[in-house]
Amino acid sequence: MDVVEYDVLEGTETSMNLDVLCLFSQGTWSDYKSERAKLASSFGDASRLPQLVPDQVLKLKQLTVLTLAETNKA
Repeated sequence: MDVVEYDVLEGTETSMNLDVLCLFSQGTWSDYKSERAKLASSFGDASRLPQLVPDQVLKLKQLTVLTLAETNKA
C-alpha cells in the first residue's frame, strides 16, 4: 500500500493484520496461496499470513471472481 501509516506499522505486532487487510483489498485467492507457500518455503513458517477460516476463504474467492470479471471485460 502507498500509505505512510502503513509503512510505520509494517514489521510491528500489527503487521499480520495489515497483510490480511491488503490481501482482501488488493489481492486474490491465488495471491494468498502463493504468498503462504512462499513464506513456508522461505522461512518454514507461513504464520505471518494466517490460515483463513472458511468464511474468509469464501469471501476472498468471491472478491477474486469480481476482480477477474473487472479485468477481463469484453
